[in-house]
Amino acid sequence: ACWTCKSSDNPSLWNELGMEGYDAMFFDDMTPRLNNPIGCANCHEEGTMRLIVTNPSLENALKAQGKDWTAYSRQEMRSLVCANCHVEYYFEGPEKLLVFPWGKGTRLDQIVEYYEEEGFKDWTYPGTGTPMLKAQHPDYETFTAGSTHYNAGVACADCHMP
Repeated sequence: ACWTCKSSDNPSLWNELGMEGYDAMFFDDMTPRLNNPIGCANCHEEGTMRLIVTNPSLENALKAQGKDWTAYSRQEMRSLVCANCHVEYYFEGPEKLLVFPWGKGTRLDQIVEYYEEEGFKDWTYPGTGTPMLKAQHPDYETFTAGSTHYNAGVACADCHMP
């Protein structure tokens, strides 16, 4: 799963293997199949260059909220495609399936509530036995949670992909 956001070869591998098959591969077995860095295919549809959701985990997270990314405006997509990678996530079960904890929503309090209901923890603090979470990089979640720029209709790509 560590390769998920590191190569533009991933969308074709997800189509070939399915996300469960992809996640089941060991890192060293996956490495020879990923020959290209992050590129157009991470966010754009081949042929049309239309912005699309490529990460099946993002699509699953949106569906869990009853959202359909194909109905998003182009301006909304200019931030949503960043959520293919720039999000909080965790690895579920022994298969280490990549999951976005958005079952309750994308606000940080909703993510914590989701984790609490799932009984998920990233690790346990040795001195106290306290279950702990390690936030990865919840960029999309914090941006869309009422930031000044988001509320003004600015997309991630307005500044980061001018």
